[in-house]
Amino acid sequence: MAAAALGLGMFVGSTLGPRIARRLPAAGLRLTVAVIGLALAIQLWITATD
Repeated sequence: MAAAALGLGMFVGSTLGPRIARRLPAAGLRLTVAVIGLALAIQLWITATD
């Protein structure tokens, strides 16, 4: 099940990602990606220590 979700996310991300990224301001996109990455890292750190 996890592999299917990862595969679907990869397909959708690789299809829509470049189209969306071209239309967004670079600074805003970088900030958004950094915040999401930091939030994911914190969540993984918290769940790994439980």
